Amino acid sequence: MNIIHFILGILILFFGRRLFWLFVGIAGFLAGVQFGELAFAGHPQWMILFFAIFLGFLGILAALFLERVAFGISGFFAGAYGTLTVFMGLGASIEPLALIFVGGIVGAISAMLLMDWALIFLSGLAGASAIVSNIPANQPTLTIVFTALAATGIGFQSIQFLRLRKQAPK
Repeated sequence: MNIIHFILGILILFFGRRLFWLFVGIAGFLAGVQFGELAFAGHPQWMILFFAIFLGFLGILAALFLERVAFGISGFFAGAYGTLTVFMGLGASIEPLALIFVGGIVGAISAMLLMDWALIFLSGLAGASAIVSNIPANQPTLTIVFTALAATGIGFQSIQFLRLRKQAPK
């Protein structure tokens, strides 16, 4: 799954807002993998993969047909995934399911209130998390790489968004 996390991470890091439906699907898939590994521990790997694909597909359908709801769902998935990745990376001994819920709620509220900017920010964080989650390095190095990747993705998407807004007819 390492190469899949990397490729999906790159896609949402740089194109999360522009390809909103893809971001929601990837965020759902990545959150499904993380949550599935906790919920289905000891079960066959295919169950985790099926669960992750199901959440990703559900996210894509919501993005295509229920855009406003999908903003909240994508924010929930990205917030949950990012929070879990950060706290697990720090070695925190906090209940992971509580972290998923709290991070997800914060992400959902942010996404629904700030829409485009929340998508840029959350997809930057989620993309960086997906890339960093499988890098074999010490924690200080991972923190630096995560921060640099998130800043790069957020910066890239912000510039693209501002260019599109500037070109839009008034």
